[in-house]
Amino acid sequence: MSVRRTTIVQFLVLFAFWYALSGRNEPLFLVTGAITAAVVTAVTHRIAGECLRPDLDHLPVGQLPLAFVRSIGFVGWMAGRIFVASLQLARLTLTPKLELDPCTLRFHTELRSPLARTTLANAISLVPGTLTVDIDGAELVVHALTPSQAGDLVTGELQNRIAKVFLDRPQPPVDPSVIQRERRR
Repeated sequence: MSVRRTTIVQFLVLFAFWYALSGRNEPLFLVTGAITAAVVTAVTHRIAGECLRPDLDHLPVGQLPLAFVRSIGFVGWMAGRIFVASLQLARLTLTPKLELDPCTLRFHTELRSPLARTTLANAISLVPGTLTVDIDGAELVVHALTPSQAGDLVTGELQNRIAKVFLDRPQPPVDPSVIQRERRR
């Protein structure tokens, strides 16, 4: 039985995380942390490896620092998008003259990793005014309060930022014709 590099990296990351949270150097605590990290790795290593890169047997260890740096940039960008969308939503709520124009988008993503697609669905739902309603493989259904709130999806900006984090190829923009406005009663 061979141990994949992703399994070793997962154990090291979990142990480092445990150590950073505990900050204890006594042998008992170090052994407890190592055992805990080993048990969690043993239970989840197949799932984690499959989610990270289903097309490869392992995630290249040399690419992990790049993916980590890009994920920090992604989190910062998402915080900015959440802030801007919150202001837009507040403006819609506080200005009675502005009407909501709810819409639904159904589109196909070319993100290869299931974890990348899950990250995309969660990122969409984190932004106020948008919600991932359904995921079927690589097809997503998204609800937005206004078509402009789905702008990062239509331009492909959100998908491309996630693709960079997961070291995936660039993603095409979404065809604006997939935006379906809801009927008013």
